[in-house]
Order: sequence, then structure tokens, then C-alpha cells
Amino acid sequence: MIETFLARVPLFALLPSPALEHVVKALQLSNYAAGVLLVREGEAGERFRIILEGEVEVVKALATPEERVLRILGPGHFFGEMGLLLADRRRSASVRTRSSVQLLEMGRADFDTLLDRHPSLGLALLRAIVARMRQDDDAVIEALQMKNTELAQAYRELQAAQAQLLEKQRLEVELQTAYRIQQRFLPKVLPDLPNWQVEAYWQPALVVSGDFYDFIPFPDRRLGIVVGDVAGKGVPAALIMATTHSMLRTAAEIVATPAAILQRVNDLLVEQIEPLMFVTCCFCVLDPDNGSLIYANAGHVPPYQQTAQGAVELRATGLPLGLMPGISYEEKEAQLQQGDNLILYSDGLVEAHSPQGEMFGFPRLRQALTRHVNCHELIADLTALLNTFTESSGNQEDDVTLIALQQIR
Repeated sequence: MIETFLARVPLFALLPSPALEHVVKALQLSNYAAGVLLVREGEAGERFRIILEGEVEVVKALATPEERVLRILGPGHFFGEMGLLLADRRRSASVRTRSSVQLLEMGRADFDTLLDRHPSLGLALLRAIVARMRQDDDAVIEALQMKNTELAQAYRELQAAQAQLLEKQRLEVELQTAYRIQQRFLPKVLPDLPNWQVEAYWQPALVVSGDFYDFIPFPDRRLGIVVGDVAGKGVPAALIMATTHSMLRTAAEIVATPAAILQRVNDLLVEQIEPLMFVTCCFCVLDPDNGSLIYANAGHVPPYQQTAQGAVELRATGLPLGLMPGISYEEKEAQLQQGDNLILYSDGLVEAHSPQGEMFGFPRLRQALTRHVNCHELIADLTALLNTFTESSGNQEDDVTLIALQQIR
């Protein structure tokens, strides 16, 4: 049976029957289970093997991250001849059984005798070796091409990661620039008004805030109180905030009423602001001598007057600044009595959410304003309530600004 099998193997097909019988006598029949390592790369070769049944796999860089299967050999294929042809040659690859196999094996002495007696077998073996080397070369070239492709992809990914890092650094510089711009335009100290207490709270959600506030003194001792919110983030929003801040102060030197100031700033800002960007703003003018308050609103959340009897919403209509030219603003008046609080704030307070998704909302704000305290305690109460509601004082969704004034005489 073995002789019939060998006669069909190209390596032995040209041998005459006597020579084939000699080959059969020199071969030993062996059986191996799947997963057995028959040849280890780098070791000396001592046996020539022909596969009778089953499959083996030729493996390069066994048990390393670079491990790869060069080829799979089945019935009729042979291996181990190079280690016997060259006495000092080490195995160039490992061979592992892929399934249970049946092998015909021959030692070095029998292999040398066989080649001496049958030179034609040596020629056939040489041809087979050359063909296999070509296959190995093709496999190596293919592996190198694949490795080059992987390296090229890794290089592209490295370039992309480097670009992302540079972009992140650029954004960090941009945010720090915007932060410095905002800090420059926020009040350094609170107004010192006789018989009045003033408290301010400003907490950005990120490095840069869309919120701003200001106190603008008038020559006649009145005080302008401003809270605004720029749509957008980053340096563009910070620049718009700085521009709006400057415009409000300049307009307050030319016109004296909140509505006129907002109208003038709107007409100037609409020429400079980018589309889809705008600024909400509430502008109040307080006469500290008698407690009278004049106010106008450009799309901002309404302020509250807190009295001993409860909180009153100070509502006035008007579109945000920068949306369109020629907008007029409603102007209203209120009278602050001794002990009353005036509260201005940004939408980051009322639009905050709990972990369950519930909004803080205006009803909760009005409920919080039923406790009539001084303006310092009022700001502390509101910020504590907000932090408890959101369950995280350091993870707010939006910027939060609070301004409180109280007549104490």
C-alpha cells in the first residue's frame, strides 16, 4: 500500500520499482495526534518525513506576536529534507500537526544512502526544493507587503493622533485666551453703595463661560446692573462678550435709559455678530437714594423682586441683541423697599437638570425665594439648592450667574 502511495508522489514517480522498494524499506510509519510540534525552528534536522494521512502546518516565529502560518501540507507532501541535505543547517520554520497525521519517516543515514543510490531522486528533490523556495519567497513577499500596509496604516493613525493632540493643545490655548478675555471684563470688586448690600456669583460650566455681568455707575449716582448670556462657546463667544460689554458701557455714556441702551447696542452689534449668534441681556438702572428701578430685557430670563410677602417677577419684552436691526425694547419700573432683594440670574440656574432628568424650573426658584433673607444668604441658599438638586456641585450643565442687591437702611 505504501509503495502504491509513493508511486503517486511526484518526488518518487520516476523511480523504478526496485528503487521504490528500497525507499519503502527505509521508511518508518508513525502516528501523531493534532497539535504536536514535529519540528522547531532553529533546531538541527534529523528526519525526513512524508505525509501519508492528515495535515501539518509550517509556522514561522512560533509562539511570538509575529507568528504566521506559511503553508499547509497534506498527503503526498514532504518536509525535513533541507536539514538532512545540509548537515549544519538549522530548521528555518516549525512544523506542527494540524490534525491527527500518519507519517513516513526516514533518518539521516537512510536518506544519504537513498540519494547515493538514486541520483535521479536527488534531481527531483532539488526541483521540489526550488519550487518550495519560490513559494516561500512569495509568502515572505506577501507578508512583507502586508506588514508594509500595516505600518503605513499605523503611520497614518499616528499622524491623525498627532493632529488630534495638536488640535487639543490649540483648543486649550484658545480656551485659556478666552478665559483671560472674560476675566478682564468681569467686575474686579462689587459696588460699594451706602445702605445697600451687593452679592455676585459666577460659575462657568467649562473654562469659558457664555455668561457675563457688570455694574455701570452713572454720573447722577444711579447704578446700572447687567446680566447677559452669549450664545456659543470658546474664543468667538468671549470676543462677543467683550464687544457687548464695551458697547453697553459706551451706550450708557450716551443714553440714560435701559431700553435706549439695549436698542443702541443691538443696532451696533447686529453689524458685527455672526449669523445664528446673539446675546440675551437684562439691564436695570437702580437709584440707590430712593430704591426706584428701571429695567429692560433683551430675551433674558426675568429678574425677581423679593419682598416680605413673596417674589414678584419683573417681566419686560424684547428680542435678544444682535438678531436684527431696529428692535425696540419695553421699559418698566419697580420700587425696592427696605429689606427687598433684587435677583438677576442666568438660565443656567432654571434650566439645570437633576440626574433623573427633571428641570430645576421657575416654580422651584419662586419657592426658594419665599424665604426672606439678606442677599448674601440668598445667594448661598440658591447655590446650595442647585447643588443638591443636581447632586453634583462640580458637574453643571451650563454657566450659572447670580446677582443680588438689597436695601438695608
